[in-house]
Amino acid sequence: MYVGLRSGNLPWSGDEEEGVEVTDWVLSHKLVSPDLEDIKRFNSWAAEHPDDRPDPSDRTGINPALYSLMPAWLAAGKAFDRQNYYTRVYHPEVVLTRLNIPTLHVFGKVDEVYEGAKRMAELCDAKSRLIYEHKGGHEMPKNKVDLLRIKDLVEKTVARSQQLA
Repeated sequence: MYVGLRSGNLPWSGDEEEGVEVTDWVLSHKLVSPDLEDIKRFNSWAAEHPDDRPDPSDRTGINPALYSLMPAWLAAGKAFDRQNYYTRVYHPEVVLTRLNIPTLHVFGKVDEVYEGAKRMAELCDAKSRLIYEHKGGHEMPKNKVDLLRIKDLVEKTVARSQQLA
């Protein structure tokens, strides 16, 4: 069972072969678009303009999420090499596999990653997922109506997952 009580963007792929390449998005400190055509356009631009991309050997051109990896590269006598670093995300238009366990997705309509949260939910089997949208952003709603509805949906998701055992 998965209960996602915070919205998010497309999930990262741990497989160098599966998903959509988004390395240049990450290196450019950009939030990956949930729109596949946006991803393709940016990837084409980055490939055609390698001099306009951040210098990967310069820490200011590296996404802060990668800072923790830099000591290992330096200890191994290596600089960060863009050619050896690949980041991919699972995208519902590219990845055919769907998560087939009970899931609950709760996200706000004014969240900056709202579209990405909707695309993430699409990675879960439609028969197994529940979706609840609230009026807010990237936070749990505070009003009683939303909280009670979310509570009911969490209980329903738990009950559905117990039926699988």
